[in-house]
Amino acid sequence: MLLRTTALAVVMTAGFQVSAASAQSAAGADADGLGEVIIVTTQRREQNLLDVPVSVSVVSGDTLEKEGVTSTADLEALVPSLDFPSGGTRSYTRPLIRGIGDGLNNGTDSNVGVYIDDVPLPTFLADFDLIDVERVEVLRGPQGTLFGQNSLAGAINIVTRGASDELQASAQLGYGSFDEYDVQAYVSGPITDRVRGKLVASYNEFGGFVDNTATGGQIDPSETIGLRGVLSADLTDKLTADLTLDYNDHQGSYLESVPLGELEKNEPLGNFSNRDTFGAALKLNYVGENYSVTSISAYREFTNEDQLTAALTGGDFFGGFNNDQTQFTQEIRLSSSFGDNIDWLVGAYYYDESFAQDQTAEQVGFFDLTFEGEGETQTYAVFGDVTFAVTPKFDIVGGLRYTSVETEGSVISDGSVIFNGPIENNPDISTEKVSARAALLYRLSDDVTVFGSYANGFKPGQFSYYSTAPNDATVDSEEADSYELGLRGSALDGCLDFDVTGFYVEYDNRQVLAAVPGTFGSVQGLTNAGENSTSQGIELALGYDVTENFRLTGSLATMKTELNDFVVNDFVITGFDLVNFVPIGMDTDVDKSGSAFSFAPEFRATVGWDYTHQLTQNVDGFIRGRWRYVDEQFTSDDEDPLTQIESYNLINLSVGVETEKVVFSVDANNLADEYYPVNLFLDSGSGEVVAVPGVPQSFMARVRFRY
Repeated sequence: MLLRTTALAVVMTAGFQVSAASAQSAAGADADGLGEVIIVTTQRREQNLLDVPVSVSVVSGDTLEKEGVTSTADLEALVPSLDFPSGGTRSYTRPLIRGIGDGLNNGTDSNVGVYIDDVPLPTFLADFDLIDVERVEVLRGPQGTLFGQNSLAGAINIVTRGASDELQASAQLGYGSFDEYDVQAYVSGPITDRVRGKLVASYNEFGGFVDNTATGGQIDPSETIGLRGVLSADLTDKLTADLTLDYNDHQGSYLESVPLGELEKNEPLGNFSNRDTFGAALKLNYVGENYSVTSISAYREFTNEDQLTAALTGGDFFGGFNNDQTQFTQEIRLSSSFGDNIDWLVGAYYYDESFAQDQTAEQVGFFDLTFEGEGETQTYAVFGDVTFAVTPKFDIVGGLRYTSVETEGSVISDGSVIFNGPIENNPDISTEKVSARAALLYRLSDDVTVFGSYANGFKPGQFSYYSTAPNDATVDSEEADSYELGLRGSALDGCLDFDVTGFYVEYDNRQVLAAVPGTFGSVQGLTNAGENSTSQGIELALGYDVTENFRLTGSLATMKTELNDFVVNDFVITGFDLVNFVPIGMDTDVDKSGSAFSFAPEFRATVGWDYTHQLTQNVDGFIRGRWRYVDEQFTSDDEDPLTQIESYNLINLSVGVETEKVVFSVDANNLADEYYPVNLFLDSGSGEVVAVPGVPQSFMARVRFRY
């Protein structure tokens, strides 16, 4: 049975996902209704969204600009079943889809792949800046055949705007609450008859909203600089080349351990979280008589430096996290067709990642602990996908992917609390998997399609980069089998948009962070959560054009998740063996089977509106906004009541005027000034529950110029 229990997940955000009011037409212009063609590349080729048997939300660049969305983490307000819980910094902000993500473990790959122009981003860059973006496609469910490993929960596909044939330019300036400055600009146009270029720049400075009672300043200021350059050339009439370079520097803070319910903290020693990233990608595309060949070569490097401190009674605490990561990817695809009814695609993929990390934790006069880890992962894959149009109304889709992953690493743990140390682990993990998908799509009319699909995906076996246990600290690969039934289309002459998907997903060996046996009692570690954990629900999208100038959207969502065969460790120290220099205690396993997934609220809802009124012949006024409700949820996989986030409501509002060349708006976020945490922790030093608080009521005035 597709849905073994009722789990209604209604997502009526058509204005922000499948509605053409927020999607891009083939020409790149904003569409006016689902009757227009919405082009997506979720199946690695351009297609009308109505022809895609995949649960997908599409957010256009126009919608991103209207909503003031500047990073992937902001998408959770627009896309159903998507969450971006924060570990206190941008580097530890990771996506979850349908309750599935990773446990913020250093070095552990995400369950949600994030791609920019078909190039995978490192896990630490999941919270990525969205500047000058054409659209974002959020695919829900396993995407193993076309996107490969680490996308068993879904994928976020960012499509940037390319260089233009005509001169274009835009600049946006913003100033808001907490001394926030925001600047974005780009210029694009032809260099020669066959060469085009583009330069995009952004700058953001944020003063912070959590008061530091020790210094009189703020705990969480940040400064971010971003650059992206694009050079596109028509090498021949059939061969094009696109070279992209990007750089991003983020100087921020470690916003963690703020007392629950408060927006202030005594922090005399200071924290920081800084990250730098550079990327280069070359895309070659050759279009033949009845085929096309695409090659994408990409290199990316990432550096992250964190310092976390605390002034404790027993002695000051200092924690440091340093990460360095480089990756190279190469993908080549060949696509063609047999006659008028078979479209096919085959490809090969190579991925090489090197990762190094060192972590320190010290409480002066009490303990010290160090972890030094490094690893390398190499992936080889081949894949194929075919669509067979049995009739003009009925399609059969199938795909296969073979993947081989080899991961080697070394982790050395040492310090005063490693009683039999130093401990060195040298894990070597090999994973070979075949991923598959099959789908049926039927066109009920030119405007309505129904589809059913099966897909599976996996995340390779991993190892922990910080373990105090004398073993290799590895976990088995995680796998998922997903079943979907969907209906999407438009009615009432294109005024009503709808998209409904029911899903049931089974997960085996889900990788979670939980209490596991360690050298010094129970520690937070990486472990597998048994077999047949489940996530199930129904996602429905609706949007309605009340008039030509007034659009309503809304959402309701419920989701049921359950971990099965999940046992955590509870070790209570009762003494100490001075002969063998190890602690003595009671080691107890606690069965947590039946727990819900972390960050998986059972219910959520939104209502949105967008109204435009002509003020003069050349000036329009607008008011748009959204109310959003998120149900209670846990930040741990074992439903620890201390990690429960209470339900909350958020209201955003934007009012402004616009002409063909200029847009001015005043945006209000969290208008009711509701306190809400985005993550909760149990502070090991004080034993109290602490939070990563969400941003309180804030305002920003923006002006954007277009040429």
